[in-house]
Amino acid sequence: MEARELKVPWDPKGIVFDLDGLILDSERFYCRAWQEAARELGYEITEEIYAQFVGIPNAEAERLLAGKWGPEFPVHEFSARWHRCWENLLQRERIPSKPGFEEWIALLRASAIPCAVATSSDRPDVLRALGERAASFSAIVSRDQVRHGKPAPDLFLEAACRLGLEPSTCLALEDSEAGLESAFAAGMPVILVPDMKPPSAAASQKAFLVASSLHEVRQWWELNRLHAEGDSEANGARLP
Repeated sequence: MEARELKVPWDPKGIVFDLDGLILDSERFYCRAWQEAARELGYEITEEIYAQFVGIPNAEAERLLAGKWGPEFPVHEFSARWHRCWENLLQRERIPSKPGFEEWIALLRASAIPCAVATSSDRPDVLRALGERAASFSAIVSRDQVRHGKPAPDLFLEAACRLGLEPSTCLALEDSEAGLESAFAAGMPVILVPDMKPPSAAASQKAFLVASSLHEVRQWWELNRLHAEGDSEANGARLP
């Protein structure tokens, strides 16, 4: 686990999380809903096809899918069907948190670090998917609350604003390249925790850290805080 130096403050004032694929193991739920809806209409969405849309707002992903399959593809019917499939999945199953999230958010709460969510999903879907986990966040910014979705910086800028912080003092956590670009454009250092799609070399270079899981992010955080406390003590010892 190697982090680049001087791209993140030792003591970030706030943390801004992506939602799908970062907090929640929900991308696979979305993929199942899209696959079921496509099959009902006589099309096939493989995991490789779906991975191309990770991090992109749903409406934009639907337009890209329509562009792939041409004007005969019934995009509005597909949208209605996958939303129904999604609702049916949520009624049957609770979307699990990604490994390490519960421990990581508990540590941040104990450290009094304010946290926000910046997501490409719309607010009703966000609150439904998060459930009681929504209480862990001081702010939740959804796609329907800003003018431009990812990779534009709007979501992360609004999240920092609602936390009352400058973007450069916040640390962003993302699983997708579109999300990384969004946070990077907002001026936030970014930790990338890839989910369904491995990052490109260019994305990895932009990230402050590429981690395999939120467990690894928490380990980095604890190590980082130990270094910061050690530096503070050393500086205090040098005072006359």
